[in-house]
Amino acid sequence: MNNMRRISAILLALMLVLSLPAFAFADSAPHYDELNYLNGQLRVGMECAYAPNNWQESEASDTNVPIENVPGAYAEGYDVQWARIIADYLGLELVIVKGYADLELSVESKGGHSSRPWGGSSLEHLARAITAIADSPFPARCPEPLLRTFETLAPYIQTEPLRTLVQDVNGNADAIAAWCMTQPELFSYVTTTIAPTVIEGGSAACNVLPQNMRAAVNFRLNQGESAESLLAHCREAVLAADPASPVTLRFLQANDPSATARTDGVGYRVLEQALGEFFPGVKAVPSLTAGATDAHQYERICDTCLRCSPFMVEKSLARSGVHGTDEHIPVRSYLQGIRVLMRIMELGNVDAQV
Repeated sequence: MNNMRRISAILLALMLVLSLPAFAFADSAPHYDELNYLNGQLRVGMECAYAPNNWQESEASDTNVPIENVPGAYAEGYDVQWARIIADYLGLELVIVKGYADLELSVESKGGHSSRPWGGSSLEHLARAITAIADSPFPARCPEPLLRTFETLAPYIQTEPLRTLVQDVNGNADAIAAWCMTQPELFSYVTTTIAPTVIEGGSAACNVLPQNMRAAVNFRLNQGESAESLLAHCREAVLAADPASPVTLRFLQANDPSATARTDGVGYRVLEQALGEFFPGVKAVPSLTAGATDAHQYERICDTCLRCSPFMVEKSLARSGVHGTDEHIPVRSYLQGIRVLMRIMELGNVDAQV
């Protein structure tokens, strides 16, 4: 049991280090030998896109770690080094896994002169496939945690038609999802998002047809979707636009949506207490995290994986979003958020809970 306490505390510390804080609480603590289910591995998920915390490299070094689900890629950064230290301490093999879903679209071509574009250029085929996917949105649906969000906030909502709809959250779930789809701040909570982000291999001259080209589309899966259903959806869209499309689709990495965390256990009570101490009078509500975290890696040994980012900023700054232009956070908000995270660790001390 002492070993299990130490391991649980270390896992909590590791998750606090990574980009978007996540917390694991097991209402019934697993036995130490349940870690055998991990096959001697400490699996850590990260986006590998947040230098200096974590980023992706194409060549191996003495300090980086291979990314399991991205062949030929390696993870490096502060998060990786912390994970190495913890894995060594526990005597486990460190495995890095990228989260969410990145779909690669690729097409091969011999190129040639632009005066003879018989059958279309590789860029044309690739652009048609990207457009087909972007023009085939996924259905809008309210996941269970979001319904509970609106249920909790119902007494405070004044905007119509939402004010009327939340009087019966379950009965109006479809209408609430449809309304969220019209709101820039909320649409990503009710549907699988589609974001073409990379295109490579275009011609260097206007009169030369491009040869092999590739693109990448990033998805954040809504609950109810899976990596398998997402790939089938995209293939269907591409072939509907061009039944003879030469574009090949494959995942660079993909994982299914995380399980819904419990809100009736000690973990959620700890978060509520810590947030209440630093933000008195502010209502804590269950919701969804649109960004990827490593928390789903711990679901095999923990029944409650909660995500929380207690860095409060002005509404105008929050709207620009993570990775927005001139991305920044006020020092006061940053320090306050750290204090909240420290308090969560104090309240969630494993020895005090067992």
